[in-house]
Amino acid sequence: MSDLEVELYGTRIGSLTGRGPALDFAADPEAVDEFGLDSLVLSVAVPLAVVPARARRARRQNYFRELLPEGQMLVRLAQDAGVPQHDVVAMLRAYGRDVAGDCRSGTRRRRVNRGRPRSNGSRRRVSVSCWLR
Repeated sequence: MSDLEVELYGTRIGSLTGRGPALDFAADPEAVDEFGLDSLVLSVAVPLAVVPARARRARRQNYFRELLPEGQMLVRLAQDAGVPQHDVVAMLRAYGRDVAGDCRSGTRRRRVNRGRPRSNGSRRRVSVSCWLR
């Protein structure tokens, strides 16, 4: 299966690549230009960097893993989708439109414009809406 693209306000900001322990978020260079180097527009756990720090991979993995339910619900949903429960990308591909919060994934694209964050590098809080497809 292909990687999942991550979009923010209609702008591609990166993609989820790899599986299992190799899962990681790779920021798109154009997104780094748009929102600023090490921008926290997506999350404190997932700053936009051209070359992500290897030491923080677990933090980035955890951000996307926590979009999914836990325990028995995770097991049940994985069984229903026919994917391994530890495969974050496959789970987000199957159920990403139903996760809590503003992040969505799936094959169909829906957009909700909640305003654009300022791109001047300020670190004020903004409402985040990201799309995984």
